[in-house]
Amino acid sequence: MRKIILLFTLILLQSCWVCPEKQSLEFTKSTKTIKILSEDYYIKSIRVSEYLPMENYIETVDSNYVEFTQNGVRGATEITLENSGENYITKGKSDFESLLKKDYLEYVINLEKFENKKDGNFDNEIIRFVSTEIKAEKNIFKSNHPCP
Repeated sequence: MRKIILLFTLILLQSCWVCPEKQSLEFTKSTKTIKILSEDYYIKSIRVSEYLPMENYIETVDSNYVEFTQNGVRGATEITLENSGENYITKGKSDFESLLKKDYLEYVINLEKFENKKDGNFDNEIIRFVSTEIKAEKNIFKSNHPCP
């Protein structure tokens, strides 16, 4: 029995060492600005979608969204949603200002590391949050992978 408990403890500790570091961003409510707080990461894409609140989950409205995709030479570490700049292509709803006034919005931000791994894989992180989680003027959100 002790061997099983010891083995379980070793597996649990090893999984903590393997778990990647969570990345974070700051969202400013009044200006709708997203600023990456993690070093060496930039904004690869942002998708803002309207959603319908359900019990214990959300259902996105597929036709009511806007997506910003990095297209320029280098992605930004800070972006204001109302003025994404020339290095991002916008697609989706043309009346973005009316979308930002909706009560229920889901934000999905895809981050990518500036310097990629040598084996050709990309270091990506996804940070997802909804507008009901935005409580203060400046809010900090972390990546959503399952590690503690």
